[in-house]
Amino acid sequence: MKYVARIFFPISVIFWTSSVEASIFSGSNCTEIFMQASWTSLIYYPECFDNLPAGFPGVGVINKYYGSSPSMYSYLLFSSDGSGGFSTLVYFFDLPQYTFYCIAGDLNGDNIADLFLAGSSSPWEFNTYYTTENGFSDSYTFIPNQQTRIWGICDMDGDSPPDLYGTSGGTVVAWCGEGFGQYSLTEITGSVSAINVCAADLDSDGDSDIIYATTNCDFHVLLNQGEMVFTEYGTYDPIQASSQLEVCDLNGDDFPDVIAGNYAFTTFINTGSAEFVYGGDFDPGMYLDYYAVHDFDMDDCADLAILCDWNLDIYKGDGAGSFDLQPTLYSSSYAVVSPTSLSIDDYDEDGDPDLCCVITDSGYETMLMCYWNTTYSQGCENGSQNDEGLSFRVSTNPFRNNVTILPSCSGQQIQMEILDLSGRCINTVLQGSDGLFHWDGRGITGEQAPSGVYLVNLISDTGIVSAKLVKLE
Repeated sequence: MKYVARIFFPISVIFWTSSVEASIFSGSNCTEIFMQASWTSLIYYPECFDNLPAGFPGVGVINKYYGSSPSMYSYLLFSSDGSGGFSTLVYFFDLPQYTFYCIAGDLNGDNIADLFLAGSSSPWEFNTYYTTENGFSDSYTFIPNQQTRIWGICDMDGDSPPDLYGTSGGTVVAWCGEGFGQYSLTEITGSVSAINVCAADLDSDGDSDIIYATTNCDFHVLLNQGEMVFTEYGTYDPIQASSQLEVCDLNGDDFPDVIAGNYAFTTFINTGSAEFVYGGDFDPGMYLDYYAVHDFDMDDCADLAILCDWNLDIYKGDGAGSFDLQPTLYSSSYAVVSPTSLSIDDYDEDGDPDLCCVITDSGYETMLMCYWNTTYSQGCENGSQNDEGLSFRVSTNPFRNNVTILPSCSGQQIQMEILDLSGRCINTVLQGSDGLFHWDGRGITGEQAPSGVYLVNLISDTGIVSAKLVKLE
């Protein structure tokens, strides 16, 4: 295959902005996906399926029915329709007793999100389900050691299929994927009291590195040298005890930063070589059940969605580690959330990230809700885009399997190409009937492009605008 190097300087991109500060989300603009009576069942752990056979994202949840003994566990997967609605894709019962969390990710390399379920029966039993056109395949059982927690899915050794990473008895471990739901254990560290692990390409070399928190109120950086060989690269403190770790681009420089939170947040900024400097502290003044970090308004500064005992709040990031309260999407004198997480994706395919979560209303009903992001619709309707030339925004960046490019509403004929950092064109993307460009992270021959930094060029009669894309595992 012949590649033509095309590098354009200067590289710039114009982002739409609004002269009037507007809320990222509208509390009234939400959809009830599923509801159960809370005294007989409990919905929890929503997990995003960022790609399903229909091509749209979806959300899956565990449902626990405790109206009889023993309690029954089932799994529900809902597919978005790309226009603000959801349909039930699959609903299956008889999960292992005490199924207590789920992870979605591409486990077999077909670019469709699959399901990994963990159950704490004796012995602990983890199950892999591959997503098919009609729902899920039969499960493949994986029995690890006791005190094991799987934290994520990614291809850590570059051989495909993807691997699993997590902790086992305070040790950071990985399970090398061998295909068909089978895994072999690899110990990454000794016993260090690790309690939380996340993976990202911290040094921009194309492979996944590891960050883990410990009971000593610090976090460690492990750099991936290839083939599951990791080296310690730094330790940073202090952070809150039992902090949840998230990797995100806090300041828009395309390098993954770290935010650690429990009662309060501490931010650490990546200098570009997997070395971190203290960014600042942020205290929302409440106990955090769960939080998620995402650039909801696509201004190149990461924002926060925070679940506490009574509220679901959105905080807008300033790019320097501080956050301002935007809308409180939900508030109640009764517990808003049960053990849960937040599921984020562009569920209505309008180019901005939406938010799914589980809430409890007055103790009588437990609901899976989707809150719709108003960022993109405001950008198109209020005339704030640049009409003198082409401009565009990038949705869900960094991304894993899919990313959406949103050109300005100018009606121009536009071409789009994806380049690696050497200037090699790895794919061209056609504009969809909705006016957006959707890239599935693959090269022109259909292979998955490795994680790393890419350039996207939009070419029109008025010129070329470019921006960086960051592809995660």
